[in-house]
Amino acid sequence: MTDNTNHETEASILSFFEGGLGAPALKFEKKGQKYTGVITFISSPEPTKDVATGEINRDKLQVRIILELDEENDGCLYITSADMKKKYLKACKAASVHPARAVDRTLTIEYVGDGQPHTKGVAAPKLYNISVK
Repeated sequence: MTDNTNHETEASILSFFEGGLGAPALKFEKKGQKYTGVITFISSPEPTKDVATGEINRDKLQVRIILELDEENDGCLYITSADMKKKYLKACKAASVHPARAVDRTLTIEYVGDGQPHTKGVAAPKLYNISVK
């Protein structure tokens, strides 16, 4: 019997020692900005952290995906919004891969525009296209 927990733990430990878990967050500053890289790590769902206050929000979960962008640079994609979750799931389905088992696949994410703000005075959510091959 295969224990997926052991595989995930091994991947976490390997990423930790290779420095992958400290990868900088991917920044999307302008529409059309795109990143492509090989997925080297996918975290288990974890609580989000408020960047301004440092407080942990256990009510909102995220998944971190580490991408090897080139031989010297990694980047961390944070899957937090409902839109990003849907797009990632759709991309994995199109690639016939389970979303938690996409390590070694190539992911491309592109910032394509802004959605409608959920609350007046709050910034509009960014919208993305995601593909997995």
